[in-house]
Amino acid sequence: MLSLIRWWVVAVGIAGGALTVALSNLLLAFILSQLGVADAGIAARPISVLIGFAGGSAVAARMAPVAGRFHGAVAALGMAGLIIVAVGASGSPLPLPQVVLLVLLAVVIGWLTGWFADRHTVE
Repeated sequence: MLSLIRWWVVAVGIAGGALTVALSNLLLAFILSQLGVADAGIAARPISVLIGFAGGSAVAARMAPVAGRFHGAVAALGMAGLIIVAVGASGSPLPLPQVVLLVLLAVVIGWLTGWFADRHTVE
């Protein structure tokens, strides 16, 4: 199955997911700050990451010539890996249950979004 992966599609999906995280974090932080939530940027971050998993996997699934679900899941898993590396490099602790939950959410959201995005193909 690894021979079917188009790595450039996964890389574009990860980049699309990162852009989705940034834009959704800006929008959600603005909305939350208008509602009077303290530290709105920090409060919006977890939801933005989940939206980014969906956005990145949708981009990868739409661009993949075959196995869009798989490309979507791999793109979301790559985003989760980058998050884990960034958090670990910053010196923050990485509790195993949180890492496992992040990876599981990435794979499930990536696979489901990839499945929905891959349904556009008509042969």
